[in-house]
Amino acid sequence: MRRRLEIARNAAPDLVFKAILETGALSDTNLIRAASHEALLGGAHFIKTSTGKGHEGATLDAAEIMIDEIIATGGAAGLKPSGGISTPAFAQAFLDIFETRLGKADPTRFRIGASSLLSHLLANPGCETSSSEDATAY
Repeated sequence: MRRRLEIARNAAPDLVFKAILETGALSDTNLIRAASHEALLGGAHFIKTSTGKGHEGATLDAAEIMIDEIIATGGAAGLKPSGGISTPAFAQAFLDIFETRLGKADPTRFRIGASSLLSHLLANPGCETSSSEDATAY
């Protein structure tokens, strides 16, 4: 993976590259760690948990491992949790993990793939993240 990313980065140095790891398809945490590490060393600007199609989507555990690798490789890359993020509480949990470990989130370092969340928000205007929603259940 690293070499392919390096080739793509060299061919299009002005583009932002995102590596989608499909963490739900990886059978253990060491594979998530290794895939994150290789993608980051290859020059990915973002590492993304999943497409949300066909496998388990984003998990908080996978995001924490990915953040560990972002830190281990210098902390410059971003995180994009995606897949199955359908409530404000779950989205907030990813943001909280990111900001606790890497500081204030901004679009150059943190993005969220949340088409399910958008559907939820559009169906429930005025809804907010509340402490009564338990994001740890995800």
